[in-house]
Amino acid sequence: MFRYHAGILKMKELIKQHGSKVMALNARYYFAYTKAVNKYWFNEDFSGGPIVEQATHFCDLARYIVSDVEIDTIHTLLLKDSDPSGAGHLDYVPQEAEDDITPAKRIPRVTMSHWRFKDGGLGTLMHSVALPGTRYEANIDVQLDGLKLSLIEPYEKDCILRVRSINNEDANKDQDFTFPFDDSYLTELGTFIKAIRTNDPSLVKSPYSDAALTYQMTWAIRRAS
Repeated sequence: MFRYHAGILKMKELIKQHGSKVMALNARYYFAYTKAVNKYWFNEDFSGGPIVEQATHFCDLARYIVSDVEIDTIHTLLLKDSDPSGAGHLDYVPQEAEDDITPAKRIPRVTMSHWRFKDGGLGTLMHSVALPGTRYEANIDVQLDGLKLSLIEPYEKDCILRVRSINNEDANKDQDFTFPFDDSYLTELGTFIKAIRTNDPSLVKSPYSDAALTYQMTWAIRRAS
């Protein structure tokens, strides 16, 4: 649904206006887990793990904002519950969420992956299971020569696109864009319905064949660990 997010569309507009290629993309998705009681999600065999099931949105945005990924360049590190250092142990998982899931099947506590885009730039993704409560934190940073774009909390109504540009009057200062009336879920659904009614598949920003490439990327990240 993020392909329909006003903040993402603004990012693509600014990148196009700037006229140079993306050098780097960094995506971060921090999951708030202490109130989450969903055995499907906590069992990697069922859900596919946090990248396949959850951070798939950010993998898709990486492809949408920059370009397709060189799959063979993907490298991933995991911090698991079973890590001998103990660093992956979580103290606040609700008992009913993982009590009957073996350590080998529990989702990674931290996933860090990096790759090269076919367009030349580099990408990184970090997903963690560490935050308290129910509020996730998610951010995407994109850098070009002379331009930095930061999409802050795209899931929230107070989402901000923070821009630092060589073209600003003061290149040391940020310019913020907000999108208080944006509902990317509604826009996505409305676009899909319109595409059916008008028999115009070009309205859909990700056809099945393209979505399959994002799915391939998420599994490549998991398998590269």
